[in-house]
Amino acid sequence: DDLGHATTTEQHMRKRRGELAKIRALLFYEEQKRHHMNKIKSKKYRKIRKKQRDKLSDKTDAALTSTNDEYAEQQRQEDEEEAEMERMKERMSLAHKNTSKWAKRQLRRGKNVDVDTRRALSAQLATGDEIRNKMKTIRGDDSESDEDESDARLVEKARALLSDAEGKKESKQEG
Repeated sequence: DDLGHATTTEQHMRKRRGELAKIRALLFYEEQKRHHMNKIKSKKYRKIRKKQRDKLSDKTDAALTSTNDEYAEQQRQEDEEEAEMERMKERMSLAHKNTSKWAKRQLRRGKNVDVDTRRALSAQLATGDEIRNKMKTIRGDDSESDEDESDARLVEKARALLSDAEGKKESKQEG
Protein backbone atom coordinates (compact mmCIF):
# COMPACT_ATOMS: atom_id res chain seq x y z
CA ASP A 1 0.00 0.00 0.00
CA ASP A 2 3.00 2.27 0.08
CA LEU A 3 2.65 2.94 -3.65
CA GLY A 4 -0.96 3.85 -3.49
CA HIS A 5 -2.30 2.08 -6.58
CA ALA A 6 -0.36 -1.11 -6.08
CA THR A 7 -3.50 -2.99 -5.22
CA THR A 8 -5.24 -3.82 -8.45
CA THR A 9 -8.05 -6.21 -8.87
CA GLU A 10 -7.66 -9.42 -10.78
CA GLN A 11 -10.39 -8.27 -13.15
CA HIS A 12 -8.48 -5.05 -13.93
CA MET A 13 -5.30 -7.04 -14.69
CA ARG A 14 -7.17 -9.32 -17.09
CA LYS A 15 -8.67 -6.31 -18.86
CA ARG A 16 -5.26 -4.67 -19.18
CA ARG A 17 -3.67 -7.90 -20.44
CA GLY A 18 -6.47 -8.19 -23.04
CA GLU A 19 -5.87 -4.62 -24.27
CA LEU A 20 -2.13 -5.28 -24.61
CA ALA A 21 -2.79 -8.51 -26.51
CA LYS A 22 -5.14 -6.67 -28.84
CA ILE A 23 -2.55 -3.94 -29.53
CA ARG A 24 0.15 -6.56 -30.17
CA ALA A 25 -2.16 -8.39 -32.60
CA LEU A 26 -2.93 -5.17 -34.49
CA LEU A 27 0.76 -4.29 -34.73
CA PHE A 28 1.59 -7.79 -35.97
CA TYR A 29 -1.21 -7.57 -38.56
CA GLU A 30 0.05 -4.19 -39.80
CA GLU A 31 3.60 -5.52 -40.04
CA GLN A 32 2.43 -8.55 -42.04
CA LYS A 33 0.37 -6.32 -44.34
CA ARG A 34 3.33 -3.97 -44.96
CA HIS A 35 5.63 -6.93 -45.62
CA HIS A 36 3.13 -8.36 -48.13
CA MET A 37 2.77 -5.01 -49.92
CA ASN A 38 6.53 -4.66 -50.23
CA LYS A 39 6.77 -8.11 -51.81
CA ILE A 40 4.28 -7.34 -54.59
CA LYS A 41 6.13 -6.54 -57.80
CA SER A 42 3.44 -6.53 -60.46
CA LYS A 43 3.19 -3.59 -62.83
CA LYS A 44 -0.55 -3.32 -62.37
CA TYR A 45 -0.21 -3.03 -58.60
CA ARG A 46 2.52 -0.39 -58.93
CA LYS A 47 0.35 1.55 -61.39
CA ILE A 48 -2.62 1.50 -59.01
CA ARG A 49 -0.44 2.57 -56.08
CA LYS A 50 1.02 5.41 -58.14
CA LYS A 51 -2.48 6.64 -59.00
CA GLN A 52 -3.41 6.52 -55.32
CA ARG A 53 -0.30 8.52 -54.37
CA ASP A 54 -1.04 11.03 -57.13
CA LYS A 55 -4.62 11.47 -55.94
CA LEU A 56 -3.42 11.99 -52.39
CA SER A 57 -0.82 14.55 -53.46
CA ASP A 58 -3.44 16.29 -55.63
CA LYS A 59 -5.72 16.57 -52.62
CA THR A 60 -2.96 18.07 -50.48
CA ASP A 61 -1.97 20.43 -53.31
CA ALA A 62 -5.60 21.50 -53.67
CA ALA A 63 -5.80 22.20 -49.95
CA LEU A 64 -2.56 24.23 -50.04
CA THR A 65 -3.63 26.04 -53.19
CA SER A 66 -6.94 27.10 -51.68
CA THR A 67 -5.21 28.58 -48.64
CA ASN A 68 -2.00 30.00 -50.14
CA ASP A 69 -2.15 32.18 -53.29
CA GLU A 70 1.63 32.33 -53.73
CA TYR A 71 1.86 28.55 -53.64
CA ALA A 72 -1.01 28.32 -56.14
CA GLU A 73 0.79 30.60 -58.61
CA GLN A 74 4.05 28.68 -58.25
CA GLN A 75 2.25 25.37 -58.74
CA ARG A 76 0.46 26.69 -61.84
CA GLN A 77 3.77 27.78 -63.40
CA GLU A 78 5.36 24.40 -62.69
CA ASP A 79 2.37 22.63 -64.23
CA GLU A 80 2.58 24.80 -67.36
CA GLU A 81 6.31 24.12 -67.74
CA GLU A 82 5.77 20.41 -67.28
CA ALA A 83 2.96 20.41 -69.86
CA GLU A 84 5.16 22.34 -72.32
CA MET A 85 7.97 19.79 -71.90
CA GLU A 86 5.51 16.95 -72.48
CA ARG A 87 4.23 18.58 -75.66
CA MET A 88 7.77 19.07 -76.94
CA LYS A 89 8.72 15.47 -76.17
CA GLU A 90 5.63 14.27 -77.96
CA ARG A 91 6.36 16.42 -80.98
CA MET A 92 9.96 15.23 -81.04
CA SER A 93 8.80 11.67 -81.37
CA LEU A 94 8.99 9.63 -84.53
CA ALA A 95 6.72 12.00 -86.45
CA HIS A 96 9.63 14.35 -87.16
CA LYS A 97 12.60 12.01 -87.50
CA ASN A 98 11.93 10.37 -90.88
CA THR A 99 11.81 7.01 -89.16
CA SER A 100 8.22 6.30 -90.07
CA LYS A 101 7.43 3.50 -92.48
CA TRP A 102 6.32 5.99 -95.14
CA ALA A 103 9.45 8.13 -94.86
CA LYS A 104 11.79 5.14 -95.02
CA ARG A 105 9.97 3.82 -98.08
CA GLN A 106 10.25 7.22 -99.78
CA LEU A 107 13.95 7.48 -98.94
CA ARG A 108 14.55 3.99 -100.37
CA ARG A 109 12.92 5.08 -103.62
CA GLY A 110 15.55 7.81 -103.76
CA LYS A 111 15.64 9.53 -107.12
CA ASN A 112 12.17 8.38 -108.12
CA VAL A 113 10.50 10.54 -105.46
CA ASP A 114 8.12 13.19 -106.82
CA VAL A 115 8.39 16.89 -105.92
CA ASP A 116 5.53 16.93 -103.40
CA THR A 117 6.97 13.99 -101.50
CA ARG A 118 10.41 15.63 -101.41
CA ARG A 119 8.86 18.81 -100.04
CA ALA A 120 6.98 16.82 -97.39
CA LEU A 121 10.17 15.04 -96.32
CA SER A 122 12.09 18.32 -96.24
CA ALA A 123 9.37 19.98 -94.20
CA GLN A 124 9.39 17.05 -91.82
CA LEU A 125 13.15 17.35 -91.37
CA ALA A 126 12.95 21.10 -90.85
CA THR A 127 10.22 20.73 -88.26
CA GLY A 128 12.24 18.08 -86.44
CA ASP A 129 15.34 20.30 -86.40
CA GLU A 130 13.36 23.26 -85.15
CA ILE A 131 11.85 21.25 -82.31
CA ARG A 132 15.20 19.71 -81.33
CA ASN A 133 16.84 23.15 -81.27
CA LYS A 134 14.03 24.49 -79.12
CA MET A 135 14.46 21.58 -76.70
CA LYS A 136 18.23 22.11 -76.52
CA THR A 137 17.88 25.81 -75.74
CA ILE A 138 15.29 25.15 -73.03
CA ARG A 139 17.17 22.30 -71.38
CA GLY A 140 20.57 23.84 -72.03
CA ASP A 141 21.93 20.62 -73.49
CA ASP A 142 25.22 20.93 -75.31
CA SER A 143 26.03 17.25 -75.61
CA GLU A 144 24.15 14.75 -77.72
CA SER A 145 23.39 11.21 -76.65
CA ASP A 146 23.93 8.15 -78.83
CA GLU A 147 20.28 8.23 -79.87
CA ASP A 148 20.59 11.85 -80.99
CA GLU A 149 23.72 10.99 -82.97
CA SER A 150 22.02 8.11 -84.79
CA ASP A 151 19.04 10.37 -85.49
CA ALA A 152 21.40 13.05 -86.77
CA ARG A 153 23.06 10.55 -89.12
CA LEU A 154 19.65 9.51 -90.44
CA VAL A 155 18.64 13.14 -90.94
CA GLU A 156 21.91 13.92 -92.76
CA LYS A 157 21.45 10.90 -95.02
CA ALA A 158 17.91 12.01 -95.85
CA ARG A 159 19.04 15.60 -96.52
CA ALA A 160 21.84 14.43 -98.79
CA LEU A 161 19.48 12.20 -100.72
CA LEU A 162 16.88 14.95 -101.04
CA SER A 163 19.36 17.62 -102.09
CA ASP A 164 20.92 15.21 -104.59
CA ALA A 165 17.50 14.39 -106.03
CA GLU A 166 16.55 18.09 -106.20
CA GLY A 167 19.85 19.00 -107.85
CA LYS A 168 19.39 16.36 -110.54
CA LYS A 169 15.79 17.45 -111.09
CA GLU A 170 16.88 21.08 -111.57
CA SER A 171 19.69 20.12 -113.93
CA LYS A 172 17.21 18.12 -116.04
CA GLN A 173 14.86 21.09 -116.18
CA GLU A 174 17.70 23.43 -117.26
CA GLY A 175 19.01 21.02 -119.87
